[in-house]
Amino acid sequence: METGVVDICPVLWVKVSWLPKLCGRAGQNLTDGRSTNCSRLLTDRQNARLAAFLAIALRGRGKRRSVIFGTKTLNLAGVSNKSTGMETTDKTYLVKLIGNLEQCCREEKSLPFRVEKMLETGFLVKVGGLFSFVPFNKMPWNYFKFEGAWAAVFPTIKSKTFFCTIEKIEKDPLKVYLDPSAHHFGKMPLKVGKAYDCMVVHEAAYGYFVDMGLHFGWKYGSKTGLLHRAAIRLGNLNKSSLAVGKTISLKYFGETKKGPILGDEARAAFLQEITDDLPGQLVPVLVSRETDGKPCFRVNGKFTCSLPVNKHNYPGHRKALLKDALANLKDGAILDCEVVTINYKDCEMMVKWVASRLGPAENF
Repeated sequence: METGVVDICPVLWVKVSWLPKLCGRAGQNLTDGRSTNCSRLLTDRQNARLAAFLAIALRGRGKRRSVIFGTKTLNLAGVSNKSTGMETTDKTYLVKLIGNLEQCCREEKSLPFRVEKMLETGFLVKVGGLFSFVPFNKMPWNYFKFEGAWAAVFPTIKSKTFFCTIEKIEKDPLKVYLDPSAHHFGKMPLKVGKAYDCMVVHEAAYGYFVDMGLHFGWKYGSKTGLLHRAAIRLGNLNKSSLAVGKTISLKYFGETKKGPILGDEARAAFLQEITDDLPGQLVPVLVSRETDGKPCFRVNGKFTCSLPVNKHNYPGHRKALLKDALANLKDGAILDCEVVTINYKDCEMMVKWVASRLGPAENF
């Protein structure tokens, strides 16, 4: 039988997409079905590389222990080698790669790995000249319950290099197990008041989680923060610009125990204008009607505030009548209110309609 692809076509069909990368234009011809004889198209070195690749593929499937390819034979068991020259060089090179990784494993040496492709549960990566697999939960950082976050981030980390140690190597079939926790990131150099490019990685009921690591090309790893819906209402951000995978520019306003405080120019204005001595002071509150007809309250006509009706804010008043009075306020009305509390994180204030403007308590 003529040696060539006919002899091993089942393997070629499984790995057909790899042929152009292995053998250049000749490999593309094989992929397109333009030739059935590798030995007439490939150089000696290409024959050797392809034979070595197919040998590994066959070995993992319990097939024959040698592959005849062109004029060369590669013995998978390593007992004998009937050919000389480039094939021997490539086999020796493969053995050398494995040997290097085994040595790094023994010495617990840190090695770079490159992200190549995203799979269902992790990434196909390349380390020391060989391919390996890293699950999502083994990457240098985690997104925990942020479903779809890695899919959003992948286009920006493809071909990026991180570091790992080799946990172990299995030879039959060949598998390389990595531990990317060896990668240590430096502290992210953030400055209060500066804008950073952030990627939206998750949508939650109370806002959007974004990752600031994008701004630095993931050099410092990941730093996620919550952009609260209150900050979105305060600013000029809309839902279309906050879809998962989108990039937005946000200002950094410092840290809390739960993470960074983020927002746009509107949030910056809130933090500049609203001071700690404001509670207890009287402020004008603008009433505006939203599309659903419900009243919305804004201090100085700019900053969102809430006007809850409760016994603490209105002792001695009939709450039902007070709620009706607030519900019937006209669009554009101005109320004299007292600031009760300030929520800097969500850029909101709580106010109460001052008693002197409400009339006698018995009226309410």
